[in-house]
Amino acid sequence: MWLKAIKNLLYRDDLYLGIDIGSSSIKAIVLFKLAGEIRLMSVVIVPLSQGTLKNKEVYGLDEFENALKSLRNFIPKPIKKAVIAITGSQVITKIIQVDRSLTEIEVEYYLYGNLKLVTEKMAGEVNIDFTVLGNNKVDENLKDVFVVVAKKNLIDARTASLKRVGFNTAVVDLETHAITRSLQLEYSLASHDLMGVFANLHIGEVTSLFMVLIDGELVFSRELNIGVAQLINRNVDKLTAASKNNDLLNNSSVDKLVAQLRHCQQSYLAIVDERFIEHWICSGGGSHFPELITYLTNLLKATINICQPLNGLVAIDSKVDLAKQNLMSVQGSFQVALGLAARGLD
Repeated sequence: MWLKAIKNLLYRDDLYLGIDIGSSSIKAIVLFKLAGEIRLMSVVIVPLSQGTLKNKEVYGLDEFENALKSLRNFIPKPIKKAVIAITGSQVITKIIQVDRSLTEIEVEYYLYGNLKLVTEKMAGEVNIDFTVLGNNKVDENLKDVFVVVAKKNLIDARTASLKRVGFNTAVVDLETHAITRSLQLEYSLASHDLMGVFANLHIGEVTSLFMVLIDGELVFSRELNIGVAQLINRNVDKLTAASKNNDLLNNSSVDKLVAQLRHCQQSYLAIVDERFIEHWICSGGGSHFPELITYLTNLLKATINICQPLNGLVAIDSKVDLAKQNLMSVQGSFQVALGLAARGLD
């Protein structure tokens, strides 16, 4: 009976692979609901060689697709739908107003025909996606539309490679939305809420992302041009660094990161007055370095909690549970992948 249930589950049409393509690794998660409870079907991380991705774009195509093929071996064959995220200077988001009477097809034609309404910065062919947020509160004849514009080659390179290894890109999401969804799920599984003002610092390999959520909803985000590669001296042995006054850290880069974070806080408060940050969360590869978290805690004078996206997930079987346990020490890196996989739970 149990084996039959698993087989039926694998062939469900609503299972999505959340795949986070980072500068140094690819992280992937598959989730599903069984009897109303969320279960973990797959979790895997595959390293990428240096230079495979530069500025979010694929430069080493062979290396990139070899990594995807390796990842494909860990994902059940029937699962083909993938959800990916984009971010960085290649992506521009904006809320614009259009005539309330326009259909979705008419909105799409309008956006492609009036691209300057969204951006004048992006050269070359672009992809446009949008979501109608609802009627405009000021003018009843207009409606608000959230628009995402990305370089076409940024998306095409990923989707084409995924297709060649057996995945179809079902959704292209924003990294900030994936992180927001991941936090909502993580706190829900832990029977906690996100009421209040939360700052999430996601420290990636070459860039970081500062976000503010109020009562669980994203209200502010900024990308920072500092990541683990600049913050951590990887040629220093971690065991000896502890006895040498934090030689593991590049203190000047950490100080620069803190300066950028303080500037972000000022920019946030200029938009949302009187809602000061109450809680700090750190995720991404940078969250795995206690020395860095301690240093940031002291400079920011705030308690920083490490995100734990895998903690509340129950594995479908012992094999998946073993894979999960082996990755618990680096689970902060799975925050985006979890948020992407959660699209299949909507």
